[in-house]
Amino acid sequence: MSYVSDIRALIGKTPLILVGVCGILTNEHGHILLQKRTDSKAWGLPGGLMELKETAEMTLRRELLEELAICITETKFFGIYTNRPIITYPNGDQSQPIGIFFTCTTDDTPSANDETFEIGYFSKEKLPENIFSIHREPILDYFDGRTDLIK
Repeated sequence: MSYVSDIRALIGKTPLILVGVCGILTNEHGHILLQKRTDSKAWGLPGGLMELKETAEMTLRRELLEELAICITETKFFGIYTNRPIITYPNGDQSQPIGIFFTCTTDDTPSANDETFEIGYFSKEKLPENIFSIHREPILDYFDGRTDLIK
């Protein structure tokens, strides 16, 4: 069980404020790594929700190891996004997400797992159409050279 699962068992689908942490990884061409997730069927940045007693960086490292089988070598704060509407997930759960984003590097080669249909590197001009709504703005901000964002 996880922190969110424990709370959901008590309150059902009621909207929650949830903190997610995502990593922005690029290849040698400056293309950004996205994953097509099995839960939302949408493309997005790798990452996930914070658990109790974790820092944002701990969450990032855990999630990227779980989702892409990579260990992060360096991280740098990119931005925090609090300007998010309430969203409804495919299972009916609702949340107002707060997103913390880091740029990061790895020496490992990412690989997909059971949470991911597919992974790929994309340029700004060739982004997939079906991007998870709360990841679109940070992705575009990254490509536009914005950093240290608080929105």
